[in-house]
Order: sequence, then structure tokens, then C-alpha cells
Amino acid sequence: MTTPTPALPPPLPPLPRAGWINVVAWITLVLCGIGVLMIGLEVLAYQAFSHTPAFETMRQHLMAKPESAALMATVSRWLPGILVLSLLWSTVAIVASIGLLKRREWGRRLFVGLLVFGVLWQGVAIPMQWWLTDALRAIVLAFADLSKESEQLRLQLDASLSSSHASGLFFGLVFAGLYGWLAWMLRTPRVRAEFVARGAAHDAVPV
Repeated sequence: MTTPTPALPPPLPPLPRAGWINVVAWITLVLCGIGVLMIGLEVLAYQAFSHTPAFETMRQHLMAKPESAALMATVSRWLPGILVLSLLWSTVAIVASIGLLKRREWGRRLFVGLLVFGVLWQGVAIPMQWWLTDALRAIVLAFADLSKESEQLRLQLDASLSSSHASGLFFGLVFAGLYGWLAWMLRTPRVRAEFVARGAAHDAVPV
């Protein structure tokens, strides 16, 4: 007598999509798309303006003071690399966001990597912002006339500088915390199970 084969349990229903992941992915897509567009427009605008007499006059005026000349040299040295890095980061973020929307495991891992990089980048961006504001303060004071108004201007700049440093530190820590929280959320078992299940269902579809 043949033993009946036990019936297999019905397959588990697919995990519902987490709506917040779609929101994060679309926000990243829109912001990075705008960022890529703005970088392109800024490069075109700089190329057009750099060949005008007004640009040459402004450059000679800034080169007249050692403070502004040093800032221009530093910006000229580092700006191209920063623009390329920003463009690369935005492009990778767009690809990762599409992976999130499609619930691909590689998209989740890539997005988590970008978030971790964003946390680490705040440790560079905050001191960079402080250095830039300090350099701009030195330039303004260098071009100011030595008079009673100069001392008042210095006090105003010092107050503005302190506020700028505090706000830069605050928002840097906020963004670092937000990036870290999102990276942790994307690594929770619930989210990982959703991506694995979606990826397995996609691979099972015959081509």
C-alpha cells in the first residue's frame, strides 16, 4: 500500500512593501537629479563667465590681497575634484534609489553604503565649512577700510561666524544621525526579508 505524500503547506503571502522606502528612494531620486542638473549648469555658467572682462577684473582684484589669493588658489585646486565626487555620488545614489524602488538586494546594499559614506563625510564637511567661513571673514576684513566702521564690521562678522559654525555643526550632526538611522532601518530583518523575497520572486520569473 502506497503511503500518501503529505500535502505541502501553502506558500506564505509576500511581504507588503514598506512605504517609507519608496518615499526615501523618490526623495533621493529627485534631489540627486536636481543636483546633477545644477552641477552641469554651474560648470557651463563658469565656463561662460570665465572668458569675460568682468571675470578678469574680479580675479585681479582678488589676487591683490594675500587672503583672497590663497583662497582662490585652494578653491581652484580642490573644486574640480569636489565637483567630480559630487557628480559621482549623485549618479550612484540615483542607481541605488532605482534599486530600492525595485526592491533589489544590490540596491539596498548600495544605498546603505552611500548612507555610511554620508555619515563619514560629515566629519569632513563640517570642518570644511568652518574653514571656508573663516577664510571669507579674513577676506572681507582685508578689503575693509581701516576706520571705526571696520571694528563694527569685525564684531558683526564674528557674531555671524559663531552662528554659522553652530548651525553647521547642528545640521551636520542632524544629517549624520538621519543617515545612520536610515542605514540601520535598511538593515533590519524585516526590510532585508522583503528585499530577499522580492529578489527571489523576480529570479523565479522565466525569461
